[in-house]
Amino acid sequence: MILPALTYAERDHAEGRLSAEEEQGIVDATRELIGDAETARRTRQLGAAPSPDPPATERVMVLGLPAHTDADRVALEILAKLLEGTPFVLQIASVHALSSDAVAMLGEGRYAAVCIADLPPSSTSKARYLVRRLRAAVPDAKIVVGRWAPPSLADEQPEPILAAGAAYVSTTLVETREQLHQLITMLSRVSGPAPRELPVSAA
Repeated sequence: MILPALTYAERDHAEGRLSAEEEQGIVDATRELIGDAETARRTRQLGAAPSPDPPATERVMVLGLPAHTDADRVALEILAKLLEGTPFVLQIASVHALSSDAVAMLGEGRYAAVCIADLPPSSTSKARYLVRRLRAAVPDAKIVVGRWAPPSLADEQPEPILAAGAAYVSTTLVETREQLHQLITMLSRVSGPAPRELPVSAA
């Protein structure tokens, strides 16, 4: 329910039914809901019987890039929660990061993949531009684009983004998680273990 609220707010702002301040209010409220849900989860864990520690695993670093607005960043924060318990840790760049900043971060070699969040119904032009820049600078970059939206706002055709150089385009967060697993599996088969690092923070 949370993610569709962001996409509908973006649509209503684009169509003039919400001001920029009203859209930002929805984004801020969404971020608070995520925080409240995390607090409730941790409280339940503290009250539950301790469970055996899971086997230690190395973490696979993924760079998250918001394409346009703070709503894209919040969507990435939701994805970061969904990736908890998996090998992946999503480190999210600033909304104000330039494409050159994204190229520099990906070029460091710390990240096994990059996920660009670009919520519909915004144009795909910024996502396609980012994909082209990253692909030109880091030809072997593993790029996933999230156009996460309910069916009524979902893109009909992902081909323009794929043609720009993305490996996958997804319409749901779960689909993105599955695509990341597929990319890393393919990467490990071709070139050995993916870049890994234990992070200080996931966001």
